Amino acid sequence: MRSLLRLRLCALGLIILYFALANRGSVKISLDPFPGGEASNLSFEAPLFLVFLTATAWGDRRRIVLLASSCSSSARRQAGARRGGQGEERA
Repeated sequence: MRSLLRLRLCALGLIILYFALANRGSVKISLDPFPGGEASNLSFEAPLFLVFLTATAWGDRRRIVLLASSCSSSARRQAGARRGGQGEERA
């Protein structure tokens, strides 16, 4: 099971690496809501892959938090079941 997880993570890492290498050109991000603000301090340049991955992570933050909380509650339930099962065997 762990080897399958490692294989998936390795494949995901390779995909992200390929994406980063293919999209490493800089883009200008402007947070100025008014057009024509060329000298605005609300703009910066960043690699395209970094902008995309940051936006994806920001959009998925709710799903990641929900996934983490469900995993931790599942682990607590399993740990409680193990402790309860061990106590019954000893009695």
